[in-house]
Amino acid sequence: MGPGQTKVTVVPTGCMAGYVDGYTIQAFPATVGTTGQRSFCSDATGVIRYNAQGASTIANSLCTDTTILGQ
Repeated sequence: MGPGQTKVTVVPTGCMAGYVDGYTIQAFPATVGTTGQRSFCSDATGVIRYNAQGASTIANSLCTDTTILGQ
């Protein structure tokens, strides 16, 4: 799991420092072809995407895979 890009510079009272523009998350098979084939990623858009070769990528705090899970 990873943070967004825009770091909180002024932390409101009662809150913890962090990032204001979302998150990224990835999941990979331990061994591609043995424990699974596809990798998955998602970001603050809420769309789960996958890579059929097990190589999801994150760039600029966004999931860059083009295949949407369920389509």
